[in-house]
Amino acid sequence: RYDSCIRGKALCDILVDEVVTGSYHRNTLEGLALGIPTICNVSPEVHGVILRAAGANDFPVVHADIGTLEERLRWLVGMKPQDRLRIGNAAHDWMARYWHPRDIAREFCGHVEKAPSYGEIAVGA
Repeated sequence: RYDSCIRGKALCDILVDEVVTGSYHRNTLEGLALGIPTICNVSPEVHGVILRAAGANDFPVVHADIGTLEERLRWLVGMKPQDRLRIGNAAHDWMARYWHPRDIAREFCGHVEKAPSYGEIAVGA
């Protein structure tokens, strides 16, 4: 179940999501929201889309691809816990500011309210 998965994830010190395709998944967003340093390979194109969609200047993932994953993991594991905590807190704060579900839902609802209905399109009203 989702609730037990998210509770288990919340106990992690580091989360590794996507390191192959250059994209991200819900797992990345959950890790950031939980305040966990999250490793993800985000391509420049996807990074740009995220920044434009969020209206932010950065996306606080720890960038790594399959070739740099081990080095980035060693870097995170080797740092002081309070430094990892700072990375996680910054990620959590970013999510609260730029990617809060409440704000995304409001924006979506605004688009739905402005969208024409099928009847308006089919009849040409």
